[in-house]
Amino acid sequence: LRILRVVRFSAQLGFLIDPATEDALRSLAGDLAYVSAERIQVELVKLLRSDHPDYILRLFDTGIAEVVLPELVESAADPARAQSMADSLKKVPPERSLRLALLLHPLGEKQSQKLLRRLKFDNHTIDTVRRLVRWYGQPLGETPAQVRRSAAAIGAELFSQVLQVQGTYRDVTDVRRIWEEIAEKGQCISLKTLCITGNDLIALGMRPGRAVGALLGELFEEVLEDPEHNDREYLIERAKRKLER
Repeated sequence: LRILRVVRFSAQLGFLIDPATEDALRSLAGDLAYVSAERIQVELVKLLRSDHPDYILRLFDTGIAEVVLPELVESAADPARAQSMADSLKKVPPERSLRLALLLHPLGEKQSQKLLRRLKFDNHTIDTVRRLVRWYGQPLGETPAQVRRSAAAIGAELFSQVLQVQGTYRDVTDVRRIWEEIAEKGQCISLKTLCITGNDLIALGMRPGRAVGALLGELFEEVLEDPEHNDREYLIERAKRKLER
């Protein structure tokens, strides 16, 4: 484990590794195969959350990554791509899900999830990173309605993190401004805050079932388009008209 700790300490304390020590790391890197996944996970997270997360490139330079992060070796073989990834880690706060997502996004959603499971990460972290990786390169919209739809798909609790991740490679100023206005006004971006429920539709004569969910979805889409429509009386009337068709 000390092989990995050398790189972790260099990242936390900001020192260079002596060339002779680097040679030793290369020759002994294979011994990390005998270290438990849980202990490797702890060291990796400490490295990523350090003041120098970009020092993770030293794992690739010394051959350590071939043992602990073999899935990333191919993408890191391109120097420009590897440096871009390392630089992006410094652009977000030292929160592990954010930095893990930036490290793993070249793998895609499924392979990132598989790697995190191999390293015994908890389910919450795995799910959060998976979703951040999924939305890494996805458009979030340019208009308030489009941003509301993206936020509804992503979830309010994760949308700000997606903005942080995307902000490492593009300008998200306009999207962030729109999102802050949506949040400030408390606009509806979830069925939980829609001013009509399935029980209301059943009270109007609908039978419990998929049709109820489908109609709620239609009403929710209208509210995402125009948040002023999230009014109970308006939505009840809209539901009545749809049921009369």
